[in-house]
Amino acid sequence: MKKIIVAKNIGFCYGVKRAINLAEKTVNETTEKVYTLGPIIHNPQVVQKLEKRGLNVINDINEITNGTLILRSHGITIQQLNLIKEKKINVIDATCPFVKRAQNLVQELKNDGYNIIIFGEKEHPEIQSLLSYAGEDAIVVEEISDIKKIPGTVKKAGVISQTTQSKEKLKKFISKLSKKIKNLKVCNTICAETIKRQKEAVSIARKVDLMFVIGGKNSANTTRLAQICKRVNRNTYHIETSEELDFNLLRNRSKIGIISGASTPDNVIDDVIDKIKSFIYINKQLSNIFK
Repeated sequence: MKKIIVAKNIGFCYGVKRAINLAEKTVNETTEKVYTLGPIIHNPQVVQKLEKRGLNVINDINEITNGTLILRSHGITIQQLNLIKEKKINVIDATCPFVKRAQNLVQELKNDGYNIIIFGEKEHPEIQSLLSYAGEDAIVVEEISDIKKIPGTVKKAGVISQTTQSKEKLKKFISKLSKKIKNLKVCNTICAETIKRQKEAVSIARKVDLMFVIGGKNSANTTRLAQICKRVNRNTYHIETSEELDFNLLRNRSKIGIISGASTPDNVIDDVIDKIKSFIYINKQLSNIFK
């Protein structure tokens, strides 16, 4: 008998729900054009759905002169924000509260004279935003091994992590960094939802024969979940939709685990579960026929 174990912490997190609700409310209530600078969240299916309802994704602020701009959940840079103010464009701030907190902490650390070290993916919009608050001397470390690239002249450092970073990876990073820089002030900016999902993901991955992590391929938190699960269960697969399911993978598996990234909508998750259930049913019927 095959069993499907679905995570309790699944679907949209608070920050994503808030951003989507703000976007839908704005599109419904305004007669002006509504924009986001880059995708509001990292899930292609949700972004496409919002585009059909009238939310326009742009890549450059200079593409607009009026209308309403919704700040994406990952935040934007200070330079971009200043340009928006100059243009006097109406702004709806959908920045995730955890990202906003990280921005404020970066400013505090900078004002207190700390060199800022950010542990995260340099090209991710959240990190680009934090860098703009941190100043020119800020350093982004993507991997623990990159600690060697931090100049020896850094004697006093404040550490900020990407809100979707792995808690265990951050601990290892701090442990190694503390041997190089004695005067460290660490701000744990990993969001509570991320920590809960990572913990549950590991717990489920250890119990099952096959693990599916559902979410956008461009989603940092979903990719991180897949990496964490893969470390404890090599039969882990990151899929975006049910169309990517390979039924050959489901053969001879007694327990199947499912978790999602924080920007994965319920309908996408339900589609995956329903498709797995349909395979289990068909496989059972065929087994009975060919006994």
